[in-house]
Amino acid sequence: MYKKDRYDFLQNGSRSEIEKYFNLLYKLSTKNIKYKNMLHMDMNFVKQYGGFSPRNPGVNRKKKKIIIPQGQPSTNKNALNYIKIKKFFDNKIIDIKNYLSIIINNIEFILLVYSPKGNDDKGCLWVKSIKNGENYYFSLYRSDSEGGFWRLGYKEKEDDRINMYKGDTDYVQQTFIHLKLQIFINENLTKINKNSISITPALSKSPFLNTNTNEEKNMINDKNRLLYLCNGDGSEYKNNKCGDKITKQNVNEMSKIIESNYNLGNFEFVNNYKFKKNSDSLNIDLNAKIYKIELLLKKNLNNNDLYLYFMKYNLSYKKLTSINIEKDDYFIPLLIISKDSSINEYGLYTKYVHAGNYICKLFEYNIQCHENEKYIDKCSKTYSYMGELYNKIFPDKKLVNQINYNRKTSEEKNDNKKKLNKTLYENL
Repeated sequence: MYKKDRYDFLQNGSRSEIEKYFNLLYKLSTKNIKYKNMLHMDMNFVKQYGGFSPRNPGVNRKKKKIIIPQGQPSTNKNALNYIKIKKFFDNKIIDIKNYLSIIINNIEFILLVYSPKGNDDKGCLWVKSIKNGENYYFSLYRSDSEGGFWRLGYKEKEDDRINMYKGDTDYVQQTFIHLKLQIFINENLTKINKNSISITPALSKSPFLNTNTNEEKNMINDKNRLLYLCNGDGSEYKNNKCGDKITKQNVNEMSKIIESNYNLGNFEFVNNYKFKKNSDSLNIDLNAKIYKIELLLKKNLNNNDLYLYFMKYNLSYKKLTSINIEKDDYFIPLLIISKDSSINEYGLYTKYVHAGNYICKLFEYNIQCHENEKYIDKCSKTYSYMGELYNKIFPDKKLVNQINYNRKTSEEKNDNKKKLNKTLYENL
């Protein structure tokens, strides 16, 4: 909940609702210092700006209740509903039961509430994790520009409704959620408890789920998570990164660095992926397959072998002119991690490899696009398609034959199985 919305409630809500709110907050304040500070702050606000008598609201120590002086109740129909507030608090103070959960690397992730309208209709999900008996609460949002992948939601400025914090090094990978968790979320999205509110409280330093703390920002920028290509320091490409008006030449340079320093190892299919969006800012239909492949350092220094995750995708998107554009069997890198990378309590990879703008997005904000780059296709007032920058770069060309061979082999096996079943049936 935005602070301004909470203060609007405290200033304009009815006496009975505010009294219930303070009593609930008082109970929480006995368990957490943050709520104690919030209690004093809100009581002072009511004293100065509330629609009640100037007498200070006080705590009746014997009854352990907060008494709000009688005053003129508000007729403001937009005053916040006490039941909605209590629902957020309940998610915080009671044991979570009957919620969808998954355990990854000994960390349990519980999917609490999904708001399809959250984060300006992009979708917002609130999650609880349990690691070594400690509880953590955080929010995720779907990134339209990345084709619907989930990212950790954090905003530096409380009144900023648009800009999500991406980290200080890697525009994409610092907040990219572990794919195992993403796959679980997408497979169960329709089963998660839904909330119809359009604002995104968990993305605005909400006290109600205790999200957006400095711990989240520190985790995003944790230097222990950061690796560079070839065991280096990234000095040759630190300034060549996603979000900085990249060009085809920039991307090709990064592709050549990887190709000249790494051999390809085993690769495997990870999962199918689909994302569909129909809005004023983006109208797309994405169907893809996610793969991962080993990147084996040619100069084997400290066994610095990596995994590259990438997509082979078919995409349909509509331009401003309402012309429909089709892209078939295209390639784009998703992320690079070390082989020992796992997942942390905020759903992020414990190790990621900064590779300049080699890792970026399927779509980019127009304001962040290079105005003279012919490979960028403006498709709405907000976004431009970036796929042409990444298609057929390393290791796409080397993988096409292998992927097609695997696909053909799989189809042949299915055909042989059908023929065998038909033969068995005919011989019955």
